[in-house]
Amino acid sequence: MKEIDGISIVVATKGRVKLLEELLVGIQEARKQYDKPCETILVDDSNEKEQAEIVSLCEKYDAHLEAYTNSVAMKRNHGVEIAQYELILFLDSDCRPVPEILKLHESYYVEDTVGAVAGPLEFVGDENRFWKCVRLTPYLICFKMPYWGETVPWGATANFSVRRSVYLEVGGFSEAFPNKPGGEDVDLGLLITEAGYRIMSAPKAVVYHAKETWSQKKQMYRRAWYYGAADYYLVDRHPKMVCSAVPKRTVIVFWACLAIIVLAVLKSPLLLLGIPLWILADIGSMSAIMSRIGFEKSTFFQQWTVQKMIIVNELGYVIKCLSKGKPSYIDRQIIYFDNQLKGSMTNSHVTFWRTLICTVTFLLLFCIVKLCGLL
Repeated sequence: MKEIDGISIVVATKGRVKLLEELLVGIQEARKQYDKPCETILVDDSNEKEQAEIVSLCEKYDAHLEAYTNSVAMKRNHGVEIAQYELILFLDSDCRPVPEILKLHESYYVEDTVGAVAGPLEFVGDENRFWKCVRLTPYLICFKMPYWGETVPWGATANFSVRRSVYLEVGGFSEAFPNKPGGEDVDLGLLITEAGYRIMSAPKAVVYHAKETWSQKKQMYRRAWYYGAADYYLVDRHPKMVCSAVPKRTVIVFWACLAIIVLAVLKSPLLLLGIPLWILADIGSMSAIMSRIGFEKSTFFQQWTVQKMIIVNELGYVIKCLSKGKPSYIDRQIIYFDNQLKGSMTNSHVTFWRTLICTVTFLLLFCIVKLCGLL
């Protein structure tokens, strides 16, 4: 395996000039503690005004700016193409690394079997009410994986290094993923693992991520949708890691609503009220359950927001499966850890009780309509 001769830091950027400067300040501090060559490559497609500001930042903090308009995956691939050194470190523009990050990442490449290293993310900064809901979602779990064990199956590219030779061997970031859904970082990690390399955890190589880019309601719902859509591509590209899953809430709701429509046509249009009642009962019962059994303390109303995001995430996946002509994928999911199987068992119990509550709610409506003589 080729010797580590230095580190090339690759950052895909677009706007976020203020946050980007904080990142470059952090990289500058890290480079002072690293005794080998290091370069910073920004692959940017900001607007003209912001790019002019970024040019000034590059001059100030010794970074190379590469104007490149394309998807995030293609921007990162382009950054690796022009990189000079064997070790590639991917960081995000809204992060700031600890000063030791470069030497910590390199310290794990002591064996040829180590193909990549993943570090954790900690969210920092001001938080609004919506952030308190975001932190309860499953979308932050991946950033904590490097704390859990010696290796991980993949790592988020906000803090992920890889040997350039291994990166090229597995084909880099797949450009089959559309720009918006994302998921290319998960795919890259799985490709590295499937090629027989280990992805080491570096729990002390922390990157601090700004909360502000995860605290906007509209942006988070879109992110949840795109994450769901990305899961389709992961299921399609990594079939050996896929297993059957508990029926998705959106699928259960769809069949329930279809049954309600049929009953409304046969009996009474008033039964159509069962559709919003079922949906409200689904979200409400799950919110009540998770506010009691969730890993973190939360309120019913916080969980209400969380459950809406999870439903949007599911819809992104289901609709992508249908649009690609793969309805058989809907009941599938990728298993990264054995603990996920245990979680699936718990989820099956929750699904049973949630569906039972929704069914009882509709039956109550049916009885009320019948007692009022409207059937």
